[in-house]
Amino acid sequence: MAGVTSLILIGNSHYKEGGIRAGAIVQLEEGGSRPHFNVALILPDWEKQTGFKASNYFIMIPTIKNMVDDAIVFIAYALLGHKEICGMITPYIKRFNPQSGDDRLDKPRVEMYDIPLTIRNEMYQILNSQSGLPKFTFCCFEQSSLLPTLSHLKDYLFECEVLKSTFIRDKSRRGSLDAAWADRGDLI
Repeated sequence: MAGVTSLILIGNSHYKEGGIRAGAIVQLEEGGSRPHFNVALILPDWEKQTGFKASNYFIMIPTIKNMVDDAIVFIAYALLGHKEICGMITPYIKRFNPQSGDDRLDKPRVEMYDIPLTIRNEMYQILNSQSGLPKFTFCCFEQSSLLPTLSHLKDYLFECEVLKSTFIRDKSRRGSLDAAWADRGDLI
């Protein structure tokens, strides 16, 4: 079973206090067959804020080398309805299980490796120069595959913030039933 290793909050900065007023949340799930992005939550006023009716019935399987770039493409497509990105991705969308008749099992998806590198690079370039995007806050848990590509955010013109794990307390799953708690990091 997959677990969430990163959350991306999409919204606007508070005009006085900073932080983020999130209208949508995207999650990266890993540990199953392949990592993938999906929309975890869309607040009711998202369409009023963005002018786009987003759907949570879409997943993206990202590339490893450009995972953060693929997350931005996913958000531009699934949550913002960016016309150029939508036009470039649409030919590569597949149905996972078209015979099921159940939307929960038949989520449309795109595998970024199926899109030629030249087209992927063009999408990244379009979004690199886009200044009207909302604020993104990346919340990455330890061992998230998104961590190695976060440095790509320096290439983008939108407002963003990155949060990483600073303190972890977990119980060792190895060995006996009397596993001890282990702390890593510091709270101060």
